[in-house]
Amino acid sequence: MGFEVGDTVKVLKSLGMKELKGKTGKVLKEDSGSYIVLVEFDENIGGHKGNEVIPGVEGKDGHCWWFPKNNLKKVGEEETDKKESDKVKFKQGDRVIFSGSVKGNHVSGVKGTVLGVPGSHPPILVEFDENIGGHGGNYQKYGLGGKEGHCWFVYPDEVTLITEETYKVGDRVVYCGKTKSIVYLHEGETKGTVLGVCSSYPPILVEFDEYIKGHNGNGVIPGVEGKEGHCWFVTPEEISVVKETHVPLKEKFPKGAYVQILHGIDSGQLHGFSQLGVAEVIEVNTSLQNPIKLKCKSTGIKGYAHQTQLKLVGSDDPALKEESKLPALTEEPKLTAHEGKKVPSIKAVLPKFESPQTHSIFNVVLDLGEVKVCYRKIEDNLVRVRVQGPKDVLEYLFTKHLTKWEGGVKQDDHLSIVVKSGEPTCNAIGHAVKACLTLLQKQNY
Repeated sequence: MGFEVGDTVKVLKSLGMKELKGKTGKVLKEDSGSYIVLVEFDENIGGHKGNEVIPGVEGKDGHCWWFPKNNLKKVGEEETDKKESDKVKFKQGDRVIFSGSVKGNHVSGVKGTVLGVPGSHPPILVEFDENIGGHGGNYQKYGLGGKEGHCWFVYPDEVTLITEETYKVGDRVVYCGKTKSIVYLHEGETKGTVLGVCSSYPPILVEFDEYIKGHNGNGVIPGVEGKEGHCWFVTPEEISVVKETHVPLKEKFPKGAYVQILHGIDSGQLHGFSQLGVAEVIEVNTSLQNPIKLKCKSTGIKGYAHQTQLKLVGSDDPALKEESKLPALTEEPKLTAHEGKKVPSIKAVLPKFESPQTHSIFNVVLDLGEVKVCYRKIEDNLVRVRVQGPKDVLEYLFTKHLTKWEGGVKQDDHLSIVVKSGEPTCNAIGHAVKACLTLLQKQNY
């Protein structure tokens, strides 16, 4: 099905955390060489403005989202007969990924096994790997059932078949260029690591080794976050597994190792854990979406985390301690000697700010209540400086004081700029602090 710029379309199925099913918007662009269509909605959906996937094409910031063609229908077209859409292509024993509603709660990315297709409505009975708050099936009527709380009847469009082509968390892959979902990937060259597989489309989240002007996962898979600008969702056809030496997850996070929890304590599987708190690894199961089982060191509470949420800080294994280059939690950063003169150390504990969009943790250097200036390290040669505040203040600061750096006003509540390799981070932070204090002095807000 083809779309034209300006077509009004309806979303057929929600993608990940975005509850967009049934919403309508205008087509801004269809990528003729791929499967994706850029749609702009009248309201702010917490999206983006196009993310420069196709250079020169953008809409209102926060109002846009990319969709596969088969997830959109032109408004006004005759709806497909419900009975036809309910034709079931699944069979007993199929492994599937679910994205839908269970007793009014949205559930996404949970894997399960088809117990049968008894002709009910919805027609497919699935037993999920984890308790989703469902039921135990229906032995009395259909003779089918499973673990209590793990079962649910679903429609065909709520589950995606897991085939042999589905990738596992931790797989090393290379972009093979069979589609063009993003122009910054290079065929046969750009390598990355699978962070997760979900029921949205494209289904596979990859963190690429190099910066591709992507995102960090956008929270589509709860609790899974990669490096900012390195991540993208792809189809199985866009990547292939590469054979190279890498450290298996069970070796990277061995039983008994201690980790620091960087983010995601409100993701649902880490309730009771503290931000930047220490936990012990007690098990690693790579078949799970959040494969690392943890025990909180201070409270004894257990939970599950994704490897991107954790930083290895030590182990009871002496060999691992010897190999680890990571500093102890109590170690303070120190400035080194310069030109033969010893530079004094500065011990500073900066307040923290958690992004409401990505749950990333920033160091606060200026807090004026309504306005905050903070920063965080994205990777070795990339730092993000963030100013939190009212939209009019942010637009003034960016256009009058911070035009030197790449960035802009995001989500109407913060200004974000990126400091790249070779640029002193303190310059950008200093400019932001000075601009805020100057504006405060003028009492313009």
